[in-house]
Amino acid sequence: MAITASITVTPLTDPSKLKIVDDTPSEDTETYTDRYLTILDSAGNPLIDYPNPINFSFDDFPDNDITLSGFTEDMALNIKMTLVPTIIDVTSVYTAEADVAMTRFLQRGLYDLQVSRFLDNEYPSKANETAQSDSIDLIIEKQNSQTSVSYGSLVGAQNALNRASNIINNLQP
Repeated sequence: MAITASITVTPLTDPSKLKIVDDTPSEDTETYTDRYLTILDSAGNPLIDYPNPINFSFDDFPDNDITLSGFTEDMALNIKMTLVPTIIDVTSVYTAEADVAMTRFLQRGLYDLQVSRFLDNEYPSKANETAQSDSIDLIIEKQNSQTSVSYGSLVGAQNALNRASNIINNLQP
């Protein structure tokens, strides 16, 4: 029976972590000898702190999910999972690919900005106007990153994430 490899990529609440799930339907691990991940940044380079490819073997990850950690900024990534079959079925697809733009650091920066504005009351009136404008810009850049991924441009997504990071890093009450 033909299979098509499939993955789901989910950001976690902790912005430094990303969960990848192998949700290939009708997967029988006896049919495969191995499974691995290749993760590239928006410029097509491997992640610095991870080997390439990343071990995602059935023995080491029997629950079919892996959590990557250690991210220090939002990134646009190309994630590819490859299944290594014991016997090749020419009607099957053994690779699954997902392009993602992580936005948890952006969301945390936006949240912190709103806390400063409304709960801590750190912004005087003129600065509050700037903070409101920055908030809108962050929301726009988040949407820009997601739209760029939808259109297949990881470079565009990373550029939007970089602009958002610059807004967050330059916030001043």
